[in-house]
Amino acid sequence: MKNYSYKIFFVSRFIQLLALSTVVIFSGCATPKVNVAGRFPANNQRAANLRRVTIAGFQGRGGSNFAAALETELASTKFDGKPYFTLVGGGTSYGANAILAREYGRKVNANGVYFGQINEQVKNEPRQMEMSKCARWDNFVCKQWYRVPVTCERRTIAVTVTPKLLNVATGEIVYTAHKAGQKQTTWCPGETRKSDISMIAEIQRGILHDIRMDVAPTVKILQAKVMDDTNGLDDAMSALFEKAVEQVKFGDTQSASKAWTKIHDKNPLHIPTIFNLGVCAESAGHYKKALALYKQAGNLQAHANDSSDSVNGSGNHISNWLHAATAKAHALIARPENDIATAKVRVEQLITAQSKLKVIEKERKAETDLKHRQVAAIKRHREEKAARERRAAVAVKRRQEAVAAAHKQDLITRYGHSAADAILKGKVKNGMSKEAVIASIGKPQHKIAASSSEEEWIYPSKQVIFTNGKVSYVGN
Repeated sequence: MKNYSYKIFFVSRFIQLLALSTVVIFSGCATPKVNVAGRFPANNQRAANLRRVTIAGFQGRGGSNFAAALETELASTKFDGKPYFTLVGGGTSYGANAILAREYGRKVNANGVYFGQINEQVKNEPRQMEMSKCARWDNFVCKQWYRVPVTCERRTIAVTVTPKLLNVATGEIVYTAHKAGQKQTTWCPGETRKSDISMIAEIQRGILHDIRMDVAPTVKILQAKVMDDTNGLDDAMSALFEKAVEQVKFGDTQSASKAWTKIHDKNPLHIPTIFNLGVCAESAGHYKKALALYKQAGNLQAHANDSSDSVNGSGNHISNWLHAATAKAHALIARPENDIATAKVRVEQLITAQSKLKVIEKERKAETDLKHRQVAAIKRHREEKAARERRAAVAVKRRQEAVAAAHKQDLITRYGHSAADAILKGKVKNGMSKEAVIASIGKPQHKIAASSSEEEWIYPSKQVIFTNGKVSYVGN
């Protein structure tokens, strides 16, 4: 019994020492992580669909300042490396009135209008505190300190914002939220307090970030941790595995993936290799492949946990205790199943986000295609209408030309070529008959018979003299 108790004590101490040494080893060599750029949709897709926007203004203390900050935030918002919003208008505040905000949106040709209310509250309260003072100095060094009570001041600034987004086309409020934040600063006599402007700016940054996440898609940088465990590999594969880990540290996941693929070909059941291939797939955006690899690693790990050797309680071999002690010590530090579960949750979120974005992009493309078809239809209708009008104008012109040609031919037949040309030009020339003159400039105001062979016709602007029925003189 005494010997058994001694062994139990030995094992317990060994576990503590091994765990402590393992903590020291692992803390000195952090496991490398891979950055994964995840694309996530906006929290409010109806708001994200309105991308040509303007700021109508915010009512309340600090409203103009917040409106300018929101405009800057939206203007700087990017997705996939491109500006997400187009800001129009600016410089005019319509406050929190939805009717006027919509009117302003129409005026500046915006799809959406942001407006709302803001409230800033400042509260001061005394604080009883203690300060250290020097009771005895010795060669510029304080040798004795004492505490004295002082009355200090605490300043609390709280900001609440109710942003709203109005769809100009429908007049509907598609987004509204309640955002709040506060900051505190405390100062004592002789100290400089933090400025209100800097505190309000800090609060605004948090609120603006929340609004940006609500109304626009974003790219989040997630971190995927690789496993650094060569247990079960021979020396050559272990060296290749560690080289791949070093490559990951320098961002070369492609080379690392090739190395782990080579290791996996010869060691298909090595869990860290399978897991790290999942990390490489995830970093490359192949989320479904990554999830399959994580699930495979998880299944193998679960099987390994179920089939692990247990300590034989009736055995007296110290090797059994050492094996159990080592297993427990490692369990205190590394739990692969936790890393695998975390990775599975992370990549499932990425898959869900990508699925939502694909649906959103498909709907947006369909909406854009519909608008293009509508624009094309309107353009085609206008072009067809213009073509019909051109054809109608050509037909009218041809009819007019035909009528004019027939009329000219009739005049030629009746009065001859020379008289017909003069009639068409509204002129009178010598040799024309009285009928031809009437056809050209109409009937005269007066007729004067000078003799049996001469007759004078008086017009408002000219006179025509006929001799023997033919024009012999034309005067003004």
